[in-house]
Amino acid sequence: MKNIGIDNKNNINNFRIHNSQEQNENNNNLIDAIKERINQKKYEIIGKGGFGEVYKIEYNKKTYAVKKLFNPVDKETCEKEANNLSIFNKENNKHIVEYYGYDYDEKNQVFIIIMEYAGKNLRNFIKSYRSNEEYIEEKIIINIIKQLCRGIEAIHNYHMIHRDLKPENIFINESHNSLNVKIGDFGTSKIIKNNITFSQNITTPEYEAPEISVGNGYNNKVDMYSLGCIIYELFILHQYYADKYIHKDIQEIDTTIYDKKWQKLIDSLLAEDPNDRLDIGEVFTKYLD
Repeated sequence: MKNIGIDNKNNINNFRIHNSQEQNENNNNLIDAIKERINQKKYEIIGKGGFGEVYKIEYNKKTYAVKKLFNPVDKETCEKEANNLSIFNKENNKHIVEYYGYDYDEKNQVFIIIMEYAGKNLRNFIKSYRSNEEYIEEKIIINIIKQLCRGIEAIHNYHMIHRDLKPENIFINESHNSLNVKIGDFGTSKIIKNNITFSQNITTPEYEAPEISVGNGYNNKVDMYSLGCIIYELFILHQYYADKYIHKDIQEIDTTIYDKKWQKLIDSLLAEDPNDRLDIGEVFTKYLD
């Protein structure tokens, strides 16, 4: 794991990712350049909410996604997201967004985290098909599921729970007839120690496993439930949450278009009891291998 520390020479409140001296200098230069572009408003806003904003910024012929949080809870919370992301940089995992560094301005309570720009999010990808009243091709869905599961596999192999898997946190880059899928936003992720489960309610309700909503402890099976919601949405083009709790009409996939095994996968992932839910290894052996 790359270590996160404080760069006293520059600013006691500014955290930098520490590697070799050359890498560290490059990262510090990048952070300074990104901060300058933010101050000069040289960016495109690609995401906005109560948490803050996400910017698309060009620097040195490369495109970055920069999350800027306003009034973050504390520097430890900010550091956690960057630290969790840095875990996957060591392995150069192609299904996790690449992380470059972060900066915390304690005086102004502003935190930025710099990542690769990995393309549009899965929410917009699905919306484009729904707007055109067109189903997503099965081979495209399978490709997305496989890559998404590889990312989840990496997360779970590090004894970590993402805890907020949803289309907004999954990114798709389409280029040269290829489609690359990456998982981002590790602000609510948690490392598990000794199979300890957690009871904090921090997920997005629409993708929240039942054991969280009733206040029970939970483990990485909550990510599998979220995966089921996402796969449902890829095939149905509607949120499972909305169909179940608002419309009261749970749809099944159209088996005249898709293989019926995908409905079985969805049902297995959306099991109310987490003990009945597939883990990531079983998804591969039963459905993707």
